[in-house]
Amino acid sequence: SHRGQLDEDLLESSLLKVRVVCVDGALLKTANLLRSTKVPNIVLIVRDPSHVIRTSTATPLHNADLFDEQYSRLFSSRRALLKDSMNSQIWQDQLQACQADTLESGGSLGGGVRSVFRNMAFVQPRFESEATPRRRYVCLLRAAAQVLMVKACDSRLPAAVRKRAKEALTATEKRIDAVMAGLAGDYGEACVEFLRVFDVDDHDVARTCPELTGFLKFLDEMFCQGRVFDNVQYGDEAAPNEGSRKTLARIAFEEVQNEYTVGYG
Repeated sequence: SHRGQLDEDLLESSLLKVRVVCVDGALLKTANLLRSTKVPNIVLIVRDPSHVIRTSTATPLHNADLFDEQYSRLFSSRRALLKDSMNSQIWQDQLQACQADTLESGGSLGGGVRSVFRNMAFVQPRFESEATPRRRYVCLLRAAAQVLMVKACDSRLPAAVRKRAKEALTATEKRIDAVMAGLAGDYGEACVEFLRVFDVDDHDVARTCPELTGFLKFLDEMFCQGRVFDNVQYGDEAAPNEGSRKTLARIAFEEVQNEYTVGYG
């Protein structure tokens, strides 16, 4: 354009040069319409692989029986545990205090973490935003349980708040719940790492097939063959000082091996 005026000839010339279009699934019809009108030389319309991967990896986890129940309790429900821990200053202060109490008594948090987290670092818009809070939740199982116990026993709080805290505490008492959180976290981190391979400006489509094959092989080895419980680290999603030398499943497994007591008052 020149001085805000659209150069019609340049626009038409540019549209005629388009051969391949990559769009989100919701825009496939729009792309086909463009091919029949303004962009007639399109020879290939493909879906954005990042959107496909994000949907196809998140949906099975959220819809899988007990995993769905846990996801609702931790993330998606109106009073989800991780939502409350992010939206309430009181929750954050209590979570910090419980972590500090554990560390000051000579202990450590899950995965050997020895620093205090301010919060769970949770925002909900996308599947990949769950990776860090899942890791922190597993590392902070004991601190979170202590916060819930404080809520459940505090007679000053409304009955509904105490009831929710008691129900959440009861759920976390089951060893399988912690291990499920670890498995879901490891799966999420693996999927996010795979997603980021495609979430770039110029991905080489010739590598798509071997990258997908490698990802499926990785999932088989980790989750079907049980290597997720090995005492090793995988992927790049874990941040330093967040139990990053071990898988979340391993951290959760170690956390539930020995019973522990939390006190209040």
